[in-house]
Amino acid sequence: MIETWLNEIYQLDLDDKTDAAIDVLFDHVDDLLSAGEFDQCDEVLKDLDPNRLSNALIVAVLSITKAAGGHLPSRFHFAERSRASLSQRIGPLRIEALLANL
Repeated sequence: MIETWLNEIYQLDLDDKTDAAIDVLFDHVDDLLSAGEFDQCDEVLKDLDPNRLSNALIVAVLSITKAAGGHLPSRFHFAERSRASLSQRIGPLRIEALLANL
């Protein structure tokens, strides 16, 4: 089930429908977090490939998972993978500005 909406997110983002991709992401991740399904949400973070996400979608993932970060061990690893991906796209100085407080 998770794989289905992750593929939807990737496709929407690829089709330059990033706002729609963010809506899908927020709907599903919010449902998981609200239900206390931290393990499932952590699996999402493990499965997400930052190389397939736009900058805006990476920021959205980190934003919606920030408050629950203590329950999501994979969030740190997702953030590190995201930094590596972003460094090739925008450079280190812009990464810090983009990811500040996330």
